[in-house]
Amino acid sequence: MFDWEWESFEDLINNRAVTITDVGPLRAPIRTFVVRRDEKLKLVLETQADQKAESRMLAHPLGTVRANSDTVTFSGGMGTFVAHGVQPGSYSRTLGDNPAEGGLREVSSIHSLEGNLIHPGTEITYVIDWLANVSNSFVWPHFTEDNRDNTKTRRLHDGVNGIDLKSSSGGEGRSRNCVRFAVGEHVVYLATCKAPEGKQITNSGFILYEGNPPKELRKKIVDCVSFALGVFLVRLGSSSFDKDWNKVSFDAISAYALGGKAFEHGALPPAPLGMRYQLEITPPLLDRMVSALFKGYESLRLGSLCWAYWHAVCATPHIAAVHFGAAIEALQASYLEANKGVIKTALIGKESWAILSNTCRTAIEGLAEDEATKSVLRNKVGDFNNPPQGVITDRLLEVLHLNLGERERKAWKRRNDAGHGNELDPEGYIELIRDIKLLRIRFNRLLFAMTGATDFYNDHFTIDHPIRNLADPVPEQTDLEP
Repeated sequence: MFDWEWESFEDLINNRAVTITDVGPLRAPIRTFVVRRDEKLKLVLETQADQKAESRMLAHPLGTVRANSDTVTFSGGMGTFVAHGVQPGSYSRTLGDNPAEGGLREVSSIHSLEGNLIHPGTEITYVIDWLANVSNSFVWPHFTEDNRDNTKTRRLHDGVNGIDLKSSSGGEGRSRNCVRFAVGEHVVYLATCKAPEGKQITNSGFILYEGNPPKELRKKIVDCVSFALGVFLVRLGSSSFDKDWNKVSFDAISAYALGGKAFEHGALPPAPLGMRYQLEITPPLLDRMVSALFKGYESLRLGSLCWAYWHAVCATPHIAAVHFGAAIEALQASYLEANKGVIKTALIGKESWAILSNTCRTAIEGLAEDEATKSVLRNKVGDFNNPPQGVITDRLLEVLHLNLGERERKAWKRRNDAGHGNELDPEGYIELIRDIKLLRIRFNRLLFAMTGATDFYNDHFTIDHPIRNLADPVPEQTDLEP
């Protein structure tokens, strides 16, 4: 395969010309090694060493919690490669009278792998982020075209005179499997692709960027695209290329797929990306949504919110309401912090509060109670002027022009039930799951109203998932069979 068809770090590093020049925490001396991605999408380093190989690093005491900064360096071939967060795991030692017949096999995990190829002064023109879980169920608007042209020549001769044989064969293919859109100043292509044979990648795909946007910016774009598509995109790493598509550098990471749960949930876009079919993608709607989310990424702290949101999606029903409730409250807090004064965040004004708080504190000082009790009461006085969460929510909904139905409001109680460990009636699981749907929709609508990402939302609570105006509530009991 070509370097732009799929991540190719294994071909680059598992090369006889590449050697380990800094063993880091590994047991050495090392004879051979292999770096690969396993079936869980984690990076693994397997080494074969001498039978008496030992690590030069001190062992960490059992139970140590630390940020692993240990590295292993590889050099030779086309460049230098560094593995970060190398954690030695299992090993087995085979002893023999002849040291050459014995050996030690060690398996280590790698957090990330980076490589810079030998292209001095080369300018990066394109970057590809490699992904898993790019659902192939979408109706894509744009195309991928492959054209191959193979030519073979053969010459039969006596050293001077002869004859040349020449044949050409070609092929081409066309697939509707991508979308081209823009995020700010960046032109982006999202596409599915076919991983190499033998690679256990679920729904492989990529995002291609024109230019060289920094890694942190690309992560934000992936987060925004994930939310827009309603599917958690699993990041595997990236490759960068010059204008002639020569690879300049790469990185690969041990992917996080929500404990494997990311692959168990089908695509569920929170709002329509096309108005004709479910799961249709049209560039204008995708462009608007991703660009709006990207613009509000920092002020709303969407990095941590997306993390909370996807874990809520993949949580078991008995605790999912807690996760969605926490995500909703965090989203509201971020919006109010970024838009101070948009709603009244106190029950009474400053002058009235000064009178009330002074009266309360004076009364506390006059009580015949111990100092510890008085201290607790003083702290509670500070909360008297804070409106209940329900009041804050109602004020915010009014500003955002959103209406909640009665069933949507009742679903919020699930957050408290789950948080306090309240026992669930065994007959109530269907209602619980329906209420979790409402909490997810509530988060979606709030985020859309705060960012202006869309004027509609997909009502996943109702049978056939109708499209509704963003301001309109979910009707009562609409997910029941007639």
